[in-house]
Amino acid sequence: MNTADLWEEWVKIALLGTPHQTRPPISQQLPVDLSASVQAIYTEPHIPQDQQREQRYLALAGVLNNYQQAGYQPTTLAQLEQTHLITATTAPESTEHYLADNIMQLFRRILALSKPQHFLRIWAAYSQQRQHVVPPSDLLDLLDAAKTHESLRPYLHDLLGSRGLWLIKFREDWQQLLTTTTATLSTKVLDKAVWEEGTLGERYYYLQQLRNQQPAQAREQLQAIWRQENAKARAQLLNALQINLSLDDEAFLESCLDDRAKSVKSLARQLLAQLDESAFVKRQQQRLTRWLTLEFEEKPNTRSKTRKFQIVVDLSIEKEDAASLLRDGIEHTAHSGKGRKAAGLEQALSYV
Repeated sequence: MNTADLWEEWVKIALLGTPHQTRPPISQQLPVDLSASVQAIYTEPHIPQDQQREQRYLALAGVLNNYQQAGYQPTTLAQLEQTHLITATTAPESTEHYLADNIMQLFRRILALSKPQHFLRIWAAYSQQRQHVVPPSDLLDLLDAAKTHESLRPYLHDLLGSRGLWLIKFREDWQQLLTTTTATLSTKVLDKAVWEEGTLGERYYYLQQLRNQQPAQAREQLQAIWRQENAKARAQLLNALQINLSLDDEAFLESCLDDRAKSVKSLARQLLAQLDESAFVKRQQQRLTRWLTLEFEEKPNTRSKTRKFQIVVDLSIEKEDAASLLRDGIEHTAHSGKGRKAAGLEQALSYV
């Protein structure tokens, strides 16, 4: 009796019950190392009739299971290559720059949000602009996130880098993810009918690809259809300007501050805040200069060269033009448990 036959016999006993066990296994017909264990379990030449019947059966089943598992040897890579099931490849040496730890920490914090799509787009566009790639340790998280959140897919190729593009060859779903995205961006972008007649998602992908290649033309096409779009479409299409954002976009974004939709105005402020030389950022800086001052206190008759200072807040929102404040995202109201002045200061600081 070999181990396979013995295993079948013990499975049958397990299904029918131990009363159907008529004899102990013949240890002499088993491999030597397994025979010693059988003899230790069944010291008598017969099956016990008391409660030890089940105990010894379970003990032998456990030994046999361990014996079979211990008998397996892992398949070597050379053996797999001989079966043509896999071809061994080595990940390419990467010469690219990886995104900094704080940027990847932000990525993980965004994923933990209940609705991360909008922030993922901002994060991906910013990371793409830096021309850095995701570190190898975070590639799996990026690919899993791209399967769930379509907003990441237009940026996926650039964020994966050479190591990530090598990795996706081992999973068909990853390959399909990148293939589908690439096909959408490369074939439909050549057909202007997609921009004119496609769904909102297709038009958004079209605009993103065009923005990658010809930023000015993409902005001009968006401006041409701007007034005929609803608020949802305006907000989503405007987000494409994250790609290759520059001061050339400032005039259009400034006009968006007067849009009817709150979502459009909010996104325009976020984009303008990324342009350090924009008039929007300078207006916020000028406000903060008026509202915040440093006062130094000299200590006479001391040899210390250090000086004490304190920040003095003179937040006279009442003296500011309310319409100008509101246009730049500073509400003249208290919110989130903060007073009107504290809330206004916090909002202004968030844009610089």
